[in-house]
Amino acid sequence: MSERSGSIYDVLLELPLFQGLSVQQLTGIIEKIPFLFTQYAAGDVIVKPDSDHDQVTFVLRGRVRLTTPVCGGNVVVSQEFEAPFTAPFHYLFGAQNRTSGYLEAITDTGVMQVSKSSFLDMVQSNRIILLHVLNMLSSVAQLQRRSLDYLEEKQLELRLAKWLLSISHHRTQLMRVDASEPVLAELLRMRPADLWRSIAVWEGKGCVEVTEGRLKLTDRYALKRYVSANSFR
Repeated sequence: MSERSGSIYDVLLELPLFQGLSVQQLTGIIEKIPFLFTQYAAGDVIVKPDSDHDQVTFVLRGRVRLTTPVCGGNVVVSQEFEAPFTAPFHYLFGAQNRTSGYLEAITDTGVMQVSKSSFLDMVQSNRIILLHVLNMLSSVAQLQRRSLDYLEEKQLELRLAKWLLSISHHRTQLMRVDASEPVLAELLRMRPADLWRSIAVWEGKGCVEVTEGRLKLTDRYALKRYVSANSFR
C-alpha cells in the first residue's frame, strides 16, 4: 500500500460507516465495490436539487454546504460540513427517492460515491457496516419523531433551541436558517416579539447570530449542553 493510499484509508476509516473495520477489511471492500472518486471546485454542485437519490456520497476532502428546504419550502436550512462527512442517505430507500435539497462544494473538494446497488452489496457483505447503516437510519427516524417536541416546551427560548437542534446535524460547523419573521414565528407558535426576545437570549450566550436577516447557529454544542441541563427543571 502506498503512502498516498494509506492516507486515504485513514480518512475512510473516520467515516461513521467504516468505523470499526480493519484496514484489511476495508481493502477487501474497496477491491470488490466500484467506488467513483471525483474532484469538485469551489461552487460546484455535487448533488443536484430534486434529483433521483440513487447513490451514497462521502466527502473525503474539503468543505461542503448541504441546503434543504423544510416546512413546504418556506424555511431553507443550509449547513456546512468539513470532511470526512457522509451525506445523508435516508432518501435512498422508501417511497420517496428524490432529494429535497442539494450539496455543493465550498472549497476544492474530493468526493467518493457508490451506486445504490453497490451500496446494498457492501452492506450485505459486512455486519459492521450493516449495523452502522441501521443505526444511522434509525437515528434519522427517531429525530423526525421527536422533531415536534419543541412545541410542547413552555419556555420560549428553550422551544427555539430545541427546534434548532431538531433541524441541525450533530456535525454541522455552521447552520443558517432563511425564513421570514412571520413564517418563523408561526412555525414556533410565538408572537414576533417573543421570537426576537428568544433569539436575543441565545445571541447573548454566543450560540446564534442574526446576520442580513438570517438566523445562524454558531455553537450547537453549547446550545445542546444548555438544553440538556435545563429541559427537565
